[in-house]
Amino acid sequence: MSSPNEGARLAQDIELWIGTPFRRALLAALVTCAAAAATSVQVGEGLDLRRREYQWHALYLQQLCVWAPWGLAGGPLVYFARWIFRLRRSWLLAAAVQLPMSLMVAQVFQLYEGVLTNVVFADSWLAGSRPVGQSWFRFTRELLVYWLVLAIGAAVYSFLKSQHEERRAAAAKLREAQLEGEVARVQLGLLRSQLHPHFLFNALHSVGGLVREGDSKRALGVLQSIAALLRSTLDQGDVQEVRLEEEVALARRYLEIERVRFGERLQFEFEIPDDARDVHVPALFLLTLVENAVRHGVAPKEQGGRIAVRARRLEHHVELTVEDDGPGFPGDVLARGTRDADERGSHIGLANTRGRLGLLYADAHTFRVANRPEGGARIVIEIPLHPFLSAPLPAEVQHE
Repeated sequence: MSSPNEGARLAQDIELWIGTPFRRALLAALVTCAAAAATSVQVGEGLDLRRREYQWHALYLQQLCVWAPWGLAGGPLVYFARWIFRLRRSWLLAAAVQLPMSLMVAQVFQLYEGVLTNVVFADSWLAGSRPVGQSWFRFTRELLVYWLVLAIGAAVYSFLKSQHEERRAAAAKLREAQLEGEVARVQLGLLRSQLHPHFLFNALHSVGGLVREGDSKRALGVLQSIAALLRSTLDQGDVQEVRLEEEVALARRYLEIERVRFGERLQFEFEIPDDARDVHVPALFLLTLVENAVRHGVAPKEQGGRIAVRARRLEHHVELTVEDDGPGFPGDVLARGTRDADERGSHIGLANTRGRLGLLYADAHTFRVANRPEGGARIVIEIPLHPFLSAPLPAEVQHE
């Protein structure tokens, strides 16, 4: 008993043989030669019974001439039948076209064999001749061959389609597994940065300062924001996409917490038009970009800095921009395009974000990093407008 792997390898070998038009044409030629050999044996047995002398090569040549038109016309007939069906996806239309066409082709091929019998091989025709009243035999045979050719063609295309669907399913499963791993890694990285002792120490120290100043209401609000922020990152762990408005609210909450530490040194603005608020974006990705801007754009400057988040809805995409007026990206980051984090692990959030976008949208997105002419860093992302992607499967990632 063959194993599933052996069956899969056999199917791949068969697909390799018939996967290109040239190889399908070669296969048609081989089938034509095999059919000619089979009928040659049959006719040869009849000649032996009648004790008629014949040469095998002459008999095979005659039968090859009988089958050659089918080898040449079989492919175009299958392509035409497939085109007719795909035109309207209607079996009724296909039958309405193929029935009269099969009768016409069978009649033409019957006449062709008659020409071979009475003209081309008039003096040496070896196959037994039939009475004129039984010419329907040739006609019926050609008609059956016509439908057999279509059946073989349909089987070949069905096999190729099933192989293609199996590859797509396997690719989707692989992409799903990669995406689940990537989401987990990004979420853990995000939580690690947010739960970093330095972050918590500064946030809680700011809360303590507010309490000492007697501003307990504001201190409680900051604690609630910290709890809500961390709870949101956990709640979105199994969601691939959220509305942009939700991402903006999460990023704004994070910046409000950081403002307790930075004070007026941290300024930020959001420009989100109404027509872009409901578009779907990857969960937690904007928070990652904003956190990166705070860490690398605002924190290094004694006087602080400003972060701007903008969105713009285009015809088929939504464009998202995150800018800061900090020192900008180092040259090595610009050269790599944030595909990987540097040796110190800096910009790992950007590298993870780029990887997630690739898994979710394949080649349908763009991710650009640059330094602003007036100073600072700029990240511009375009992602396609599409129906909501439920977790965890990236369903509409298929661009074939």
